[in-house]
Amino acid sequence: AGAVRSTAGPLTPSKNGSPDVRDLTFSLWDYGVFGLMLLISTGIGLFHGLAKGSQKTSEDFFTGGRQMSAVPVGLSLSASFMSAIQVVGVPAEAFRYGAKFLWMCLAQLLNTVLTAQLFLPVFYRLGLTSTYEYLERRFGRSVRLCGTLQYVFVMISGFVAVIIRGVLLVGGPARVLTIAANGSRINFGE
Repeated sequence: AGAVRSTAGPLTPSKNGSPDVRDLTFSLWDYGVFGLMLLISTGIGLFHGLAKGSQKTSEDFFTGGRQMSAVPVGLSLSASFMSAIQVVGVPAEAFRYGAKFLWMCLAQLLNTVLTAQLFLPVFYRLGLTSTYEYLERRFGRSVRLCGTLQYVFVMISGFVAVIIRGVLLVGGPARVLTIAANGSRINFGE
């Protein structure tokens, strides 16, 4: 249990003809690229945190004192836009369902360019770090609070909807608990 599976032979097709995703594992190249990404991210952070002096204000912490060049800021924004699930999920979905899934990546690229050209200059000139800060400056504290509450409501509603839908697809709460118990997922006392 928990061992990494080797894929020495060809991938076994699943019912729909695609290879079984469970048989895919990290190769030496995957580990190398992943490790390099972590080293570069850590290096940028250490360089700007140690070599350029420590952060003295919250402005220094959140924006690097607005002294960083475009490359580390761009890398940071790219990392912020892509979650870990997206980094793993997009290639898996493209592999499983074909290249048409990559249209989403093209749309995200377009979104990034438009954001950089339309919104970031305004935020930079005003010295803002978030949309909520803009809402407060432009419309007042009550609109900022309303925006924040709306965001929290939408996120929690989404989580609840996904949980309810998943439970219903599996066959109800009793079935979920049975599957969890059979898979040793409910083991508080062990």
